[in-house]
Amino acid sequence: MWRSPDGDRVLTAGEWALVRAGLGLAWDAVEIAAEAETGGATGVAVFDALQPGQQVALLAQVGTALSDPSLPAPPLTAATEGALAAVFAQLRAWLEMELLDNEKTECRRLILGAVEKAAGQDGPLPAATNTDRGEWQMLIEEIEARLFWDRDWEMADAFLDRPPEETRADMVLHGIDPVYFLDVPDDPDHAGLEAACEVLARLTGRADPPDSQRP
Repeated sequence: MWRSPDGDRVLTAGEWALVRAGLGLAWDAVEIAAEAETGGATGVAVFDALQPGQQVALLAQVGTALSDPSLPAPPLTAATEGALAAVFAQLRAWLEMELLDNEKTECRRLILGAVEKAAGQDGPLPAATNTDRGEWQMLIEEIEARLFWDRDWEMADAFLDRPPEETRADMVLHGIDPVYFLDVPDDPDHAGLEAACEVLARLTGRADPPDSQRP
């Protein structure tokens, strides 16, 4: 389960199809950055600051939460929300590439399937061949709004690089849990990373984890 603004829930079939694709892209991005030792896997600072093992474990945790109704929702922290933001960052990058090659429409079709026909929506949804970048970005934002309460994870630098007493006061002012930026998962050991890779392989439909992700 995921703690969404509308209550604890898992994704709809359409939402999951889109996020599942983004989960695989984010995993690939972590793998590529780890191999190149460059960092900056996804463009989401709070996620990219973590070690590759932590990133893989978080993607597995978040992917499971979004798809498994039998598990309680994990706490919303900068780490968990940042991991989901990294997934959407990769979906946006995929969309941008697809719009440059209008013969491909897979990403746009997944977005349409995730949005569906919401009650009260103004006008029809665009055709999958529509190339209006702004319209597709608005649809992604609509999907994100169902899953994120706000974008507090983007404020990490503003809080973590200041004296603790100032940080605590400002976090209270902004209504942010004091441990929101501090609750970071441990870097998994060999067995933990292997287990996380197996979970991601199952969630993304891959037969096996990539060779470079094997501990």
